[in-house]
Amino acid sequence: MGDFDFISALNSFNEKYLPKILIFLLVFVVGSLIVKLLLKLIRKIIDKSKIERTVITFFFSILKIVLYLIVVMTALSTIGVNVSSIITTFAAAAITAGLEFGIFTILLSKV
Repeated sequence: MGDFDFISALNSFNEKYLPKILIFLLVFVVGSLIVKLLLKLIRKIIDKSKIERTVITFFFSILKIVLYLIVVMTALSTIGVNVSSIITTFAAAAITAGLEFGIFTILLSKV
């Protein structure tokens, strides 16, 4: 009788969550492929410019993080997760970092 409960619980889990997990994985994999292709395209375009390597590396690090965050947020919203609070938290962190950088720059210019 204990095995029957486990099997019915497993079937219930499969019916309820397995489609959402598969949709999440599908959206994430397709999004990741699009991000990789987009980064390759942008890299080819920027490599032709005369921008310093350190600036390009920094730009690509930020761009890669932002694009993958967009992919994850899209995948989560596709399966029904409310991502508005997560996006708000990221926005607040970005504003805080920007203000810190601005204040730091102002303080350094005064010295």
